[in-house]
Amino acid sequence: MSAEQQSNPYRPPAGGVAPPHLAWVPPQWYPQPVWPVAQRPPNESVGNAALVFGLISVLLSWTYFLSPFALVLGIGALVLGLVGLENVRGGRARNRVFAHGGLWTGVAGIAISAVLTLLAMVSGGGSTTGVRSDAGAVFLAGPDDEVVYDDGVSVTIAEPRASDAGYLLVVRVTNDGAYPVDLGESSVRARLGGEPAVARVSTGGPPEVAPGDSGSVAFEISGASGDPGPLDVDYAPADAYAYGFWAFDPGPAGGGSEVPEPGSGGGGVEA
Repeated sequence: MSAEQQSNPYRPPAGGVAPPHLAWVPPQWYPQPVWPVAQRPPNESVGNAALVFGLISVLLSWTYFLSPFALVLGIGALVLGLVGLENVRGGRARNRVFAHGGLWTGVAGIAISAVLTLLAMVSGGGSTTGVRSDAGAVFLAGPDDEVVYDDGVSVTIAEPRASDAGYLLVVRVTNDGAYPVDLGESSVRARLGGEPAVARVSTGGPPEVAPGDSGSVAFEISGASGDPGPLDVDYAPADAYAYGFWAFDPGPAGGGSEVPEPGSGGGGVEA
């Protein structure tokens, strides 16, 4: 066999059959890749907000005057906490601890602020009328000094007189305000020589002093004899009034004037 007749290694075998490595393979079908469906991110903002509202509510509830605002925040924390827990149960959130924290801090804030709000309303409805004048507030008032309150009511106390029990104190209340003053609620505190003294009504005044009128009430101060020293008096014409402050140097106590009867000069009732 000549060189030209040598077998061609690239010639297909007889019969037209392709060699195995050249056999035709039909195209294969591959399914399209399945992309993962994007999951909705958990909505944890409600539970987080509940905890924030609850903590602020608890902190503000102790501030007394801000307790009404804390009450509103506490209610908001309670509602948001319940919604946050519902989101956790439905698989829409995972911050169960935050939702529970907001719920219970909201309950605590509501309880504390509700009590303090009620106290603020009660105290606000019975606010105290203060002393407007310098006498009786900035400095101690003396005999016949006029102590004037914010609503126009004024109080004067005459020079104390010696009595059998100690001293007789005549207090005159003049009402230039708009509302009656209940003298049955008047209060007096006394100290003789720096020591507490007993003060009792000697001659009662009118039940109340109407606007434009005045009335007097006498108190007997006892607790020392001889010369006990200065007499300090704190007086409020009614429960809704602040105390005014007086100081006297009355001299020896005891063995003095008789207690005046109602309607008599100085110590009785005047209308």
